[in-house]
Amino acid sequence: MTAKNIYQKLIAVRKTVPYLQKDQQGHNFNYVGSSQVLGALREKMDEQGLVLFPHIISSKVTPTAVQSQDKYGNPKVTTTYFTELEMEFEWVDAESGESKKVPFYAQGMDIGGEKGVGKALTYAEKYFLLKQFNIPTDQDDPDAFNNRIDHILPKVASDEQIAELNGYAGEISHLRGVAMEGVYSAIGVQNVNKMPADWYLPVRNNLIDMLKKARRKAEPQATQRQQQSLPVNEQGDQQVSEQKPQETQPMPVQKRQETPQPSSPQVTFESFTLKRIEHGQTPQKAAFAKLFVVPFHSNAEQIVFANTAETLEQIKELQEGSQVSLQVRQENGFSFLVAVGEAVYAS
Repeated sequence: MTAKNIYQKLIAVRKTVPYLQKDQQGHNFNYVGSSQVLGALREKMDEQGLVLFPHIISSKVTPTAVQSQDKYGNPKVTTTYFTELEMEFEWVDAESGESKKVPFYAQGMDIGGEKGVGKALTYAEKYFLLKQFNIPTDQDDPDAFNNRIDHILPKVASDEQIAELNGYAGEISHLRGVAMEGVYSAIGVQNVNKMPADWYLPVRNNLIDMLKKARRKAEPQATQRQQQSLPVNEQGDQQVSEQKPQETQPMPVQKRQETPQPSSPQVTFESFTLKRIEHGQTPQKAAFAKLFVVPFHSNAEQIVFANTAETLEQIKELQEGSQVSLQVRQENGFSFLVAVGEAVYAS
């Protein structure tokens, strides 16, 4: 698997935190604390190998005298210090050394004067991370927020569903000699990557029907090519068997099946190094897990899906970074977990 660049890693971090609730109490308002923001993101930043460096480009401190009275009515003058910072945050990928700089502005108010820079830096870190990763902080509770967003934004097909559809469309494209865009356009799909989730099953059924027809149409052409490749004798005739069937005994005709019979899924059993496990849910709320593994015979990272109650229970005992034996089934271009441990696998 190709290594992620810094932008792909930032997207992976953004997917970690869809919402933060304002649970800190201020003067007549609620707010999200700096530690809450950093705590929600830091684990994923560490996992992706991302380091954030704050740089102060320039600073400005403006003192302001404010006149007031103490509780005895005596005049009092208080000086406040308004600190402004021109900053630059720099993301660095610890694995590749790739970096990305983002300009930012921060401010902080203090009475004593010595905490102005610290307050400005805290303010900058919190709001930079909130805006960098587009984290909403409405006062709704997380469930209410997610329900409201579900009504605003339509759900799109998952990466796994799109990959399956592309597999069907790719074979149709090859058999018919047309571009994949033309295959999708024929069934009314302009952009499969942004296709609504409820289109998945109708589009899948249409592609399967198109694939069956394309395979049937390709069969006579394949037979003709085989006949053209027969050896030729000195008279220029194609050589055939010397024993010809008698005219009174016609050759039996084998009836062709309209629907090709799918072959049994291939099942293998291999040893892997387990890198990490990510859990998720399908649009139908079915639980699944993605195991990121590296086989012993290769350095290429692979993804194995656990999508049954039995396999989800088995992977609870697995430790990230350990060596594991997995029974894997290959189907429709994806790898599915069958069992964990030393098991006899099907041929």
